[in-house]
Formats: sequence, structure tokens, C-alpha cells
Amino acid sequence: WLVQMQFNKIYLNWIRKAADDPYPGFEIVRDKFLRILDLISNDDTYTSIKSLDLNYQNRFPWSLYMKDLSELHQFINYKPAEVLIGGKPAQLNNAFSRYLFLENAINGFGSVSVNTATDVTDGKTQLLTIDFTLRGKPAESKSGLISW
Repeated sequence: WLVQMQFNKIYLNWIRKAADDPYPGFEIVRDKFLRILDLISNDDTYTSIKSLDLNYQNRFPWSLYMKDLSELHQFINYKPAEVLIGGKPAQLNNAFSRYLFLENAINGFGSVSVNTATDVTDGKTQLLTIDFTLRGKPAESKSGLISW
């Protein structure tokens, strides 16, 4: 776990230390965040929260399972645009897409970004990174924060 505190922000990150470390799940991360907030808060803390961000990133080593990204739709419901070079489909090795959507339940919006990267552990394996972000303002209470 990594906790970072600034004047107007608190960040809590779960960090995978080994490849087989299981992700603890959102509820555990949220509850740990609320315990930290309780430790440093006063009665006005929950009513003074202007916005919250929830970020999740997943990395899929696509190059271990397929020759190029044109096969990606076999693994997830995502298909990069087809690019033709000389009338033939190109073998793409990168992709980028970002989708934004309104999310009334959190008084805000969400975004999903799909991108590519290289695994820093071996410098070779090509990764697909999927970033999911929710940003909004909870109801002004601790129960509003929990339900957010």
C-alpha cells in the first residue's frame, strides 16, 4: 500500500509486489481509504469533499497470446480500426482509444482509455493497458462517500 497526502488530496494505492499477488478488491481498498480518512478527519471533512477520483488500471500482455492487435477482439470486446496498407490489413502493434460517459449516480463522469505499452520487467512483452476512471462529487456525508 502507498498513501500520499497533500494539502487538498489523499491518494491510496494498492501496489502488486509479486506477479501472483491477488488484487484485494474494490471494497477492501475503499474501506482502507475510509479508515485513513477517519484518522485524519474532523467533523467537516465529509462535507468539504469537492470531488473524488477512482482509478483502476489493468495490463494485459497481449503479445504473449496473439501475433498482432487485430486478434484482440478474441480476448475482450474491443476491436481496433482496420488499417490498410497497399490494400492489405497492416499488423498493428499499438492502439489508443478513449471513451467518456456521463455518470449521474456519482454526479460526474467516467472514462475508459485503451493504450499500449511495453512491460518494464523484460523490456519486450507488449501490454494493453486499460484505464478506468470515475470522477464525481459524493453526497455530503460519510454514507454518501460509502455509496459513491
